[in-house]
Formats: sequence, structure tokens, C-alpha cells
Amino acid sequence: NYQTHQDSFITMLIKDNNRNNSHHVQATMKAINDACRRRGGTYSSYSCKTVSWDDVSRGGGGFSCVGNNITDTFLTSKNGERLFTVRPDNWFEKLGTVDASEVSVITGNHHPTTTTEGLKPKTLRDVLKTMGEIGSYAGLSPSWDASKYDLDSKCSIRFQTTFLPVQQQQQQQ
Repeated sequence: NYQTHQDSFITMLIKDNNRNNSHHVQATMKAINDACRRRGGTYSSYSCKTVSWDDVSRGGGGFSCVGNNITDTFLTSKNGERLFTVRPDNWFEKLGTVDASEVSVITGNHHPTTTTEGLKPKTLRDVLKTMGEIGSYAGLSPSWDASKYDLDSKCSIRFQTTFLPVQQQQQQQ
């Protein structure tokens, strides 16, 4: 039938676009990695990654490959495409620890009708305390408090650069 044929054609175009996009992403990652190595020094330990490794309970406070809370984390775009970051290579990570009250994050975008004027900074501690309210759109109980004072006094923090895809037909604003 016509609709099935049209749906198949659209699916084929999307898959072809994703393949082309994947090629461009891989080429961009290679160019960034090559530039970091050519620059040398500190930059040579940086490269593109699609997965970051987090272990918030490393044995003895140092780096390890064992622990009871090792998590792979990654970022994806709205269409499910894996995003990459530029950061130090594993074992050479530049991580810091801070109290949850010393870091601010932007909140308000959990409400679909929020405009940029409705976005507000909140400390990570306050976000954790009101996590149920913030995450209620995802099924969390609005009264849930995710804060734990003893754990929140030492939060691991990583700074990294993330590249966001921009469709060719879109103009940057």
C-alpha cells in the first residue's frame, strides 16, 4: 500500500542520513584527536570520548578499576545520537570534589512551557532536596528528597567540552 511504501522510504532516508552523520561525526572526532596530539604537552592527553567512567567510591580515594559504584555515563541528543566530549584520557582524568552547596545548576527546564526567563540557578544541594518535584514529569514522587548530607558533602565534578549536532539546514543563533 502507498502509506507503507512512503513510511519505508522515509525510514530509509533517516537511516541514510544517520550513516552520513555518523561519518561526519567520526571525521570530526579524528580531526580533534589529531589536533590534540599535534599540539602536544597537556593537550596530548585529551581526546574525544563517547563514554565517561565514573566511580564515586574509589578505594582509598585514588583511581582504581574496582569499586562498588562504577558507572559508565554518556550523553545522547534528542534523536538518540551518541554525543562525544573532549576530555582527558582515562587514568588521567582531572576530577575535583566539592560540596553540593558549592555548585549551581540551571533549573526550570523540566517544565515544558518554561522560557529562558524562567530558568534559574539552584545549588546542587537544593536540586537534590527537590528532586521529586523536578523529576515528577518522569514519574518520581513529588515529595522525594534525594539529598544525603554525608554523601553530598563530597561530589565528584568533571569539566568537559561537548559538541552538539546542528542540522545543516538550521542556522546557529
